[in-house]
Amino acid sequence: MIMIARNAAVASVPEESGDNAVERARIIHLLVASGTVPVQRANMVLDIKGRHVQGEAVSERGPLDAIALAFHKILGREAELVRYKAVSNQEGTGAERTVTILVKIDGRLERSTAKGTDTNLAFARAYLGVLNRKPPL
Repeated sequence: MIMIARNAAVASVPEESGDNAVERARIIHLLVASGTVPVQRANMVLDIKGRHVQGEAVSERGPLDAIALAFHKILGREAELVRYKAVSNQEGTGAERTVTILVKIDGRLERSTAKGTDTNLAFARAYLGVLNRKPPL
């Protein structure tokens, strides 16, 4: 199965100014190949400081791992997914889901949440929300 998500906004992260400002990345394009293929693949384009940067990753562990690895390649930041939960109050393919993740990054645990009808895109938004936060000094 190939899933395509385009023109996706990043999960909301509080704006900061001055020395605490973070150059935030924004998802422009996300293509995820998953299902019965031998390896899961994520191809994405991020907008970083007005420049479009593309990255791709493959994983035998699943589409979420491929998405995370693609972010790591593009942004140069490592993180570890500790917990993932997707819930919906409705059934069916068009139902909106809330994805909540717990990620270990820079030696601390961070939680992020995003919503969407595409679970892979909601995961990507939540994961990018964590990566967009400024690392501790």
